[in-house]
Amino acid sequence: MREARDKAIADARSEAAKLARSLGISLVRIISYSEGGGYPIYARAYDAAGMASGKGGAITPEISVGEDKIVSKVTITYEIK
Repeated sequence: MREARDKAIADARSEAAKLARSLGISLVRIISYSEGGGYPIYARAYDAAGMASGKGGAITPEISVGEDKIVSKVTITYEIK
């Protein structure tokens, strides 16, 4: 998770710098930071009738071996001049 967050921060900084150059402005300092993502979302399995599983006949979700994705989303607000 830390690695994903660090990459998201680096990407956000890079994009902010590109945008600042395009707009002819300077980034002064970070005034706000927030992060999200990275939390697994568990979906309920539904049977053929569209009923949530839990009482027999549950559909087992397919999870491919070797697939794991951690996502980190950051929002950084800069003071500009």
